Amino acid sequence: MHVPLQYQISEYDCGPTSVMNAVSFLFEQKDIHPDMIKGIYCYCLDGFDCHGEMGKTGTGRCAMEFLSKWFNQYGTQRNFPIHTELLRSEDIYLGEDSPIVKGLRAGGVALVRCRLGCEHYVLLTGLCGEDKVYMFDPYYLKKPLRRRDIEMLEGQPCFANRIVTFARLNRADRDYYAMGQQDARQCVLFFNTAQGQPTEAT
Repeated sequence: MHVPLQYQISEYDCGPTSVMNAVSFLFEQKDIHPDMIKGIYCYCLDGFDCHGEMGKTGTGRCAMEFLSKWFNQYGTQRNFPIHTELLRSEDIYLGEDSPIVKGLRAGGVALVRCRLGCEHYVLLTGLCGEDKVYMFDPYYLKKPLRRRDIEMLEGQPCFANRIVTFARLNRADRDYYAMGQQDARQCVLFFNTAQGQPTEAT
């Protein structure tokens, strides 16, 4: 059984929540080990704010990169069918045969760092037509975002709560869900290798 994807419970935990959602999306509840959950929270929420308070800048880029490598080592040591790919910044865009699109077509999910007032992690869970993606944003909004290229989605708690255009994500500015300047982008692809060997995204 796949459980519904989660919303973050603070202003800061979009990182671990989105990683947990990637695992929850790809694997059934009965197959997820508690030491994996422990590892996710152990390495996330590593940032310090200007007052020295831990976690109040969320999860840093280096921590997410380390976690992506940790998953591959975990999969080998525990014989667990998880595989991740950390994309190079120049490969992080949405377009025909882009690494993210190829990963989604192969049955994977994409954890991307984008903007939602500040830097923010979301999960891309599938393709919607030729120029849109399904997204699960872990930040709960009381009021819907009113943008023509962002569709609020209800009734699919195990899959997505947004439909967003490629163009919106590809933006280099600081508007909602823009991935920002090319050299500062971050994306980790997650795969369940028991559902088929992932193709090389890059």
